[in-house]
Amino acid sequence: MNISDKKSRIFLAVVIVLSLALSTVFMMNKQGYHEDELLTYNLANSANTLKTDGEWNSGADFIDYLSVSDGDRFNYEQVYENQIIDASHPPFYYGLVHTVCSLFPNQFSRYFAFSINVLAMAGILIMLFKIVKRITKNNLYALIATGAFAFSIACTTMTIYLRMYATLTFFVLSMIYMNLKIFERKNTAKFTDFLILGLITLLGTLTQYYFILFEGLTGLIMLVFQIKERNIKDLIKYIITAVLGSAAALCIYPYIITNVLGGNRGFGSLSISIDPITVVTYFAYKIGTYIQVLAKDVFLNQIWLLALCSAALIGFWIYLRFVRKEKLSRTAFMAFVPSLVYFVAISLVSPFNSDRYIMASLPMLVTIFVLALIKFTRVTGKKWLTTAVPICLAVTCAIGYITVKPYYMYGVKTELYTPQTSKCVFV
Repeated sequence: MNISDKKSRIFLAVVIVLSLALSTVFMMNKQGYHEDELLTYNLANSANTLKTDGEWNSGADFIDYLSVSDGDRFNYEQVYENQIIDASHPPFYYGLVHTVCSLFPNQFSRYFAFSINVLAMAGILIMLFKIVKRITKNNLYALIATGAFAFSIACTTMTIYLRMYATLTFFVLSMIYMNLKIFERKNTAKFTDFLILGLITLLGTLTQYYFILFEGLTGLIMLVFQIKERNIKDLIKYIITAVLGSAAALCIYPYIITNVLGGNRGFGSLSISIDPITVVTYFAYKIGTYIQVLAKDVFLNQIWLLALCSAALIGFWIYLRFVRKEKLSRTAFMAFVPSLVYFVAISLVSPFNSDRYIMASLPMLVTIFVLALIKFTRVTGKKWLTTAVPICLAVTCAIGYITVKPYYMYGVKTELYTPQTSKCVFV
């Protein structure tokens, strides 16, 4: 069962519009901010800081802290310097935020950074569709998988969180897609393919340091499969592209090395005792915490449902692999395995327990479960099950929005004081 390219593009456009409209509704009802969301605006726009010694910060102080002044519009040097001082993230995303904010000097609005997330999410959904289409060779399956993520709590949460993680996820999926495209060309990849891959490597590295881990994982698998397929010509070009892209990122922002190795978002954030009991306890605690996060974002906030689906997925894979003797295609392996390893690795090294650190893996994790469900219906040969899959996913997504509140919405209720005006920001 399939649909034409023309119909799939129309349906994909509808999915993207509806998904972003839904996220916009949640954004309109967002009543507060995570402190990092306000840091997004400060680090992108201003060298000013707030008074922290007990003095009063006026409204003007906050405007100076969060917005671009008339004299600092399109001042990317200041953006660059802010990231050096902060020493947590590279500057590209902040440059995007600064560009939007520079069009509206002396103003603060949640929609400035949100507009970047909207564009990134549109790109994410397009890339996800193209990736699944390359894996399955089926427009309908790609559309179902994309829709399942587009209408998940994970998608909305990523879109309304005013940080760099939607942009990071776009570059991660773009990296996966270009790897699949180059791999399938079998030594006939075009110069433009490697040029795009190099640009993705450069911008992804300059967006968030976790991109480096994903780049390494996808690159390692690409290396192994290209050697097995004897695609040595493309492999050499691929390695050169990766090296040049990474070198360009280091030339633009050489602080990447010190930040990754010693910063509070790199290896410097790790402080695990070598005591075996401590290591096991730490591993169980971190993985367990992120399983809860995954359950909320994708499985209706029900760990038992995630456990049930995971057990069914593993059991079905064992059946396919050892009974039906069906191996996972290399394109599927290249797309899914890095996301699984990334989820586990980031769960262990993240400085805080938060869904934002694993956001880049969520589209592919959702896709794994959706494609397994589709494969199950094909194995059974029951046509009514094929029709039931999108209906089941639609109902699940609807229940999710009814029963689960996306992260980063916050509220105005407080026991500390009674707000005297609606013109205030809650952090």
